[in-house]
Amino acid sequence: MTSAPALRSGTAGPATARRRPGPAPGSCPVPRDSPLAAALARLPAGLAVRRTWPSGDDLVVEALVAESSATRRGPVAAVVTPDAVRVHAGEDPRLPALAAELARPGATLLGHRAGRRAVLRVRATDGVHYVKVVRPGRAGRVADGLRAAERRLGAAGRVAVPAVLTVDDAAGVVRLAEVPGPTLHELLVARAPRAVVTAGRMGDALSALAAAPGDATEAGPAVHDAAAEAAVLLDWAREAARWGGPDLREPALAVAAALRALPARPPVLAHRDLHDKQVVAAGQGIGLLDLDTLCRADPALDRGNLHAHLHLRVLQGRCPPTLAGACAARLGADDRRAVGVYTAAALLRLAAVYTFRPGPRGLPERLLATAFDVLAGATPWPLP
Repeated sequence: MTSAPALRSGTAGPATARRRPGPAPGSCPVPRDSPLAAALARLPAGLAVRRTWPSGDDLVVEALVAESSATRRGPVAAVVTPDAVRVHAGEDPRLPALAAELARPGATLLGHRAGRRAVLRVRATDGVHYVKVVRPGRAGRVADGLRAAERRLGAAGRVAVPAVLTVDDAAGVVRLAEVPGPTLHELLVARAPRAVVTAGRMGDALSALAAAPGDATEAGPAVHDAAAEAAVLLDWAREAARWGGPDLREPALAVAAALRALPARPPVLAHRDLHDKQVVAAGQGIGLLDLDTLCRADPALDRGNLHAHLHLRVLQGRCPPTLAGACAARLGADDRRAVGVYTAAALLRLAAVYTFRPGPRGLPERLLATAFDVLAGATPWPLP
């Protein structure tokens, strides 16, 4: 089915997978006898796991080919089912436009979640643009959401978002302009002082969004309230336990109760998946990427998620605590208690998410411990 230097798409049954063991089960921080480790061990040889997602009884995987190859340009996707392992190398039957888009000159595959979406960067003679490939019939919805985000975010506070260049709804393809500039994550990794300035501008933008009046002529995005955030957290905790990770279900119930106990506040425009890789230092302003989750939520949601990710980068060894702490201090907080509870929820969710991703041993447990320290007010604020 596969070979490491030139991985091809295909399907392998359990017997084939046993003959070609994949990455060591310890690549994700779970016991060797866990369902997650067993699923990863069935992957073809030569894959380095980057991310995984639970999907019912299946495991969806994004991986890199361990050995460099002139025939590979980016990650491959795989789906591990109870009966087979399906590998999608630059193609996807549920994303039929992917292969043709990847074949274009200058195209590089950046991310691929099998059956859901793929993102490509295209370096053309007229500059750089990005392509999002989704299922046929869904591109129009993606483009409409991005256009609405551009109108709302741009009007609220110097927030740049990727402009929609073209849409092919039948094919499932959206072409997006580049938002030029380094991401906050890149600045953190480079130990660049500009990271603190960028975090401050992001905090200012969040305050502007919270103060921006709604548009009475246009239906706003859906509301994602504290109960909805609690439901997301509980789902992730259940999945982590089901696949053999740390049992986060009781801690998640406690944090979910704290979320629901927060006084309700008028919802504001929110990204809902805001982290350092989504924030761009765009000139004198700020840019935001991946706005598929745009919603209306408590003003503390985005700040809490970004606080949690800054702490995550410290635990991962990607930036020093002093720099992350300086960035966190610049984010601001209009309600310290609410931001703390949403930060604890994001930390606990990340503990579950990083059960499914390679990382340092003990990372989920350290995120869990910090979540409870934040919730109890037993740690210095802001993190880290």
